[in-house]
Amino acid sequence: MRVRGVVAAMMMMASPVAAETIRVTGMLPAATADAPMLRTIAVARFGGPDGDAVAGVIGARLAQADDEPRPFFDLVARPGAADGVIDGQAGVDVAESGYFETRKRCAEKVKKECVRHERYRVECVRRSVSLHGDWRLVRRRDDRVLFARPIAQEASDEACEDSGTLSDVGSTVDRMLAAVAAQVRVDVAPHRESWTPRIREGRNGMTGADAAIFKAAVGWTKTDVPAACDAFAAIEARAPHPSTRYNVALCAESRGDYARAQAGYASVAAWLPGDADDARKALGRVERLMAGERQMADVQKARNDARL
Repeated sequence: MRVRGVVAAMMMMASPVAAETIRVTGMLPAATADAPMLRTIAVARFGGPDGDAVAGVIGARLAQADDEPRPFFDLVARPGAADGVIDGQAGVDVAESGYFETRKRCAEKVKKECVRHERYRVECVRRSVSLHGDWRLVRRRDDRVLFARPIAQEASDEACEDSGTLSDVGSTVDRMLAAVAAQVRVDVAPHRESWTPRIREGRNGMTGADAAIFKAAVGWTKTDVPAACDAFAAIEARAPHPSTRYNVALCAESRGDYARAQAGYASVAAWLPGDADDARKALGRVERLMAGERQMADVQKARNDARL
């Protein structure tokens, strides 16, 4: 164990901070189990007045490697040469409508003080932009639709002649296109994600010595997470406590030991059913991470078998 020094020294090292965190990074599964098994994908031409723009951003997004050594799929230009094909249709609508707002201004002053106000109206405009359509991923060998989702992006803003500025339509549409492409990526392939969950900091019920070590370990989460985790584990081993058990589970999750994390969070949820929202939320996250790990193992096995 890397639990440090004497209690007094630890108390000096720890800084009083609220809401310390430990970073968790892992792989989440695709929305469908079949799509990641494809090796090559083509993005076909989309129908609709803005289909080409949507197809272009989807292709560009799938070509990115993110934090991995290479893109998840091999993109090919010809749909006939791909294992799977993404197609669809999309269009952009822009609508504007006018309305009035009422203002108040000074109509008469006496000795620099307003003695009478008047109301007046100003012209305003409300603009809405929507990107709509749908897309699907089809496996070529059996023409099965592996996944499909509607495209529904909307934004609106307003401005008056005396205040506000309408957003640029082109920039708004670009943001919508990027959001659609990002959604396609997480729908069809596993993706890496990061969180910074808060540790538990409650020390009620601990001995004075353990409480001092625990307080110090809370501070170490900012600079030395392994040392903090060792300290939490040492306290939990000799005097189990909901805070240390939760933090030990979070430490396990951050190391990728999802089975141990799952057991720890479940134990906290059963121990304190009325005060375990964080543990229940963490359980859901760990279950998704375990599903992502299993999906990646299945994909790797399938790709290894294909090379034999």
